[in-house]
Amino acid sequence: MDRTLGKVSIIASLRNGLYNAAMRRGMNLVLAVATALCLGTGGVWAQTPAEQFELARNAFHYQDYERVIALLTPLLEPEPTLPSKEQVLQAREWLGASYWWKGEKVQFRQQYTRLLQEDPDFQLDPFFYPPEMVQELEDLRNQLIELKVITLARKDPVEPSVVIVRTVKLNDPWVNVLPFGGGQFAQRRYGKGALFLSSQLLCLGANGGSWLYMYLANPTGSARTAALSTMYAGIGTFAAMYLWGVVDAFVGFEREQVIEEKEERTPGGEAGNRNGSLLRKEVDSGGDSASIRSVLPLAIPGGGFGLGLTLSF
Repeated sequence: MDRTLGKVSIIASLRNGLYNAAMRRGMNLVLAVATALCLGTGGVWAQTPAEQFELARNAFHYQDYERVIALLTPLLEPEPTLPSKEQVLQAREWLGASYWWKGEKVQFRQQYTRLLQEDPDFQLDPFFYPPEMVQELEDLRNQLIELKVITLARKDPVEPSVVIVRTVKLNDPWVNVLPFGGGQFAQRRYGKGALFLSSQLLCLGANGGSWLYMYLANPTGSARTAALSTMYAGIGTFAAMYLWGVVDAFVGFEREQVIEEKEERTPGGEAGNRNGSLLRKEVDSGGDSASIRSVLPLAIPGGGFGLGLTLSF
């Protein structure tokens, strides 16, 4: 009886061990499949093309080119499934670059041929891609143009623009408070400047001469009175002429004074766009003057006109 019970217990233990082992193997298999699926999709269940596109973006930035190819190929072959043309072009750029870095130049040329067919003006950013890849793309573009597979977009020629260049001097307001016609001379009003210069010098001369006469001759009586009157009249007239000159200088003051004016014809790529409107451009005049590029409403070859202003100190 004891032997029979022992055999039964041994058989039950074996059955339990086999069952547990099978369960463990089954769970390990399920975990392995789940892990493989997660790793294959970056840890998320990428069910939509947009999600796979973002996973490919991350893989490309981390230089996992095998994974980029695995993610993007189903999105582009046999027909693109991405929602926008921009995403299709970007995906072809990443896929072709991944093939290039893996040394698979045939697939690289295939992807970039399709990309250039959709966008003939496409350019690789030389900051991110090696010069050899950029050059191979240019060689491929030239071959496709020669074979008339693609045609570059025509750009309308830009006619030169006619502008008026004015060189001006920027006057400082503080010059107006200078005596002896300083403000008038700065404004190039030499006639009035000479008037204030001569009159103020004459007044100071009369004042200084009278003082010197009294100091050296020590006159008395009417001579002293005349000398004092001349001295005070001189300084008073000087003050009056000075105030007149300051007021006159501020009345006639102009911040910008034209020194030179001439016409200039500038290339459209530099100073205009396809409509002939003008952009800013500095003109160095040198010295104490500043240069202003003043564009007047002029007829421009090709039609249109433009306005612009630039200062250069």
